[in-house]
Amino acid sequence: MENSTWKIQTLTLPNKIKIRYGLYCQNETAIDHYVIFLNGHGEFIEKYDYLPEDLKLPPNYAFLTWDHRGQGASDGEPRLHIENYDELGKDAQYMVKTLVGNKPYTVIAHSMGGLIALYSTMKSYLQPDKLILSAPFFGVQHFIPESVGRMVGNFLTRLGFGKTYFQRKLQSNMKFKNNIFTHSEERFEKRFKSPYMIEGITFGWIKASFDAIDYVTDEANLARYKTPTKILVGDDERLVSIKAIKQWVEKAKKVSKANVCFEELAGTRHEIFAEAPPYYTRVLDLTRKCMLGT
Repeated sequence: MENSTWKIQTLTLPNKIKIRYGLYCQNETAIDHYVIFLNGHGEFIEKYDYLPEDLKLPPNYAFLTWDHRGQGASDGEPRLHIENYDELGKDAQYMVKTLVGNKPYTVIAHSMGGLIALYSTMKSYLQPDKLILSAPFFGVQHFIPESVGRMVGNFLTRLGFGKTYFQRKLQSNMKFKNNIFTHSEERFEKRFKSPYMIEGITFGWIKASFDAIDYVTDEANLARYKTPTKILVGDDERLVSIKAIKQWVEKAKKVSKANVCFEELAGTRHEIFAEAPPYYTRVLDLTRKCMLGT
């Protein structure tokens, strides 16, 4: 967008944690609507710095994103650890209250960000006009059965090992060939050659994530849900569980008051907003249509 710029700053939460955020717009005094982008696990602002321009947002729209606590350049120790998703929901609530105010907004969220967005909306930390969820983390494809992961996360967290890492996976271990994320080597390298080390996951993060998944899939909670929701998933998804996503969609359509849509994108891997053409072009078209109705 012509004359558009990124403004990267930090905002201190009431708990003193500093969150780094990025705002992209043409004219900050003329914003009528915000697009809030919630990153996935281990991601950061720069990973999607091309996205607002590629979306060709109207001049009265702004694109707002931030590094979750423990990610990117935001505070939070140990890295990539959370006690629960209410922490992330309250972070998002404060960011929106401070930076967006009473202006309407749409949330686009990827992977873990999708779970954060849905959980935060169902708990009323966020009140978006609509949600667009990319490969939301409602379950994971892994050689370890989900029941074992739940049991281990709960047990070790109760024993005081919640901040202990289950595994550490640094950028140097990741190779582009046969990766599960994207067909774009340039965008793959952009993530895994970043200055922000991707440390792995803690047992507390595992427990918190399963607790959040349980909340968003609970029928009683879904019965109160009414935010229009569009879910986009690649048919070559190898990280999150497509089965779990489809089960959530079916349940939400049955018991919620929300207009829920699901679309599977041919040939696309996990990071649909970091894909190679022509997959990425299709994702942009669908996202723009959902946001703007065009």
